[in-house]
Amino acid sequence: MAEKNNFAFTKYIKLSVLAGLILLVVSPLLSTIEVSAYVDNTTISRIHNLRLTVEIKGEHASQVPQPEIPTIPGFTLTGTSSSSSSSFSIINGRMTSSVTRSYVYTLRPEEAGRFLIPPISVQFENRTYATQPISVTVTEETSLPAPQPG
Repeated sequence: MAEKNNFAFTKYIKLSVLAGLILLVVSPLLSTIEVSAYVDNTTISRIHNLRLTVEIKGEHASQVPQPEIPTIPGFTLTGTSSSSSSSFSIINGRMTSSVTRSYVYTLRPEEAGRFLIPPISVQFENRTYATQPISVTVTEETSLPAPQPG
């Protein structure tokens, strides 16, 4: 009887190790992220700053390094800030979580014209994720609109 229990225990250990190895191999495949970028305005005047936001979403977004912004023709980077939010949900007994990391870059236009913010990429678990390019128009308008009477 003891020999039968020992065999069952050994089989249980082997199956547990196999399941653990499978999780180690499959887990990185399941941990995808999404990277997106947007601006507060696609048309601005030279006297206004542009806010470029890069968002990284996914269960492991907090492990992704901050994106490095490439040189953006026609703009100077004047500031950065970041924030993070998390959400958890349980649906039909299955718990899921998501993290959103937001990086906001303040850009000052150097000249009027039409410019393209190039794709911004991040590396995570041996994969490269990139945003779509964004077109921005900077106008020569250098004065503020007249205040409305009231």
